[in-house]
Amino acid sequence: MVLVVLPAAFVLAGLVIGRWWVVAFGLASRGGLAVFLDVNKGWYGHGWGDGGIAINMIAAAATVLGAVLGVGLRYAASGNARTRARA
Repeated sequence: MVLVVLPAAFVLAGLVIGRWWVVAFGLASRGGLAVFLDVNKGWYGHGWGDGGIAINMIAAAATVLGAVLGVGLRYAASGNARTRARA
């Protein structure tokens, strides 16, 4: 469930906050989650196999891309993305 909710939450955060540090926070949060899963050998310590690794990598990429999409849409909707980037 976390693997589906986090990407959606970061799209919304990017739209609402509209700052690029949301993307950095997405990278940091998914990095921390990846370290936890690697050390613990999965959510419950039983191992997570190649399929679990692939799903987590896809969800991590979706989280970061979702944050980029949300922030990008916010900048595009403002109409003056070039001006705001310089400020």
